[in-house]
Amino acid sequence: MNWMDSHTHLASQKYKDQIDFIINDSNNSGVSTFVQGGLDSNDWSQQVLLKKLYPDKIHCVFGLHPYCASKLNIEQIDIEIDILSRQYQQAVGIGELGLDYRNHILEVEDFSVEDVKERQLYAFHNQLELAKDIFRKPIVLHVVRAHSEAQLMLQQIGVPSRGGVVHSFSKSWALAQKYLNLGLKISVGSALTFPRNKDLQDCIKNINLKDLILETDSPDQPIFETTGLNYPKNLIIIAQSVAQIKNIHYKSVLDTCSENAKQLFNI
Repeated sequence: MNWMDSHTHLASQKYKDQIDFIINDSNNSGVSTFVQGGLDSNDWSQQVLLKKLYPDKIHCVFGLHPYCASKLNIEQIDIEIDILSRQYQQAVGIGELGLDYRNHILEVEDFSVEDVKERQLYAFHNQLELAKDIFRKPIVLHVVRAHSEAQLMLQQIGVPSRGGVVHSFSKSWALAQKYLNLGLKISVGSALTFPRNKDLQDCIKNINLKDLILETDSPDQPIFETTGLNYPKNLIIIAQSVAQIKNIHYKSVLDTCSENAKQLFNI
């Protein structure tokens, strides 16, 4: 078994001194390949160091996360994107890029909400153009409370020929279809394990398995009725949730979704 967690943050300081255990524990569950989510240039450097330790298991993704972009001015964003332009070949994808309009993200000292949104849009626009026209790598999209704005940007600039994925999707089938029509895949994680998420359950019921990818977004987004950190081995629980909705075996879900991710990221 060589199942893939398509989005995790093993370089997180929350996992400090635990990486060997986490990877071995995941291997024992059959989850043995780990695609990372990118935050900023400091995170990209940590990903590179991690990949040197586990070259066949870790796959880097570099991008300026909207949360990180919110705290930078335009000049600082340009510096980050310049670094990205020089390092992108080490990554299998570009992300997390996108928009996050949650209140706690938009509330930055000394800047108005509109200023923060403008910086997010600037970072998203520039990374998307580079991913499409220069990098030619799939994108990993992070969108929260800004789906209309993100889709407008994707329509205006376009999606890279290699496509991409909407990370940590937790919304309706109707919204998922809009992203699928743009050439993106849908990635789901722990949100599916929460019984109250009826819209996402309906989405999984309707989506073709070939358009679906699985992730944990660990160490964040713990599984339903758990506390503390999330771990890549919990991909099995997410797959079981998909399998229950679709009335198929969870190993078939893991096989297909892992293959989808491998093809998307050319791994």
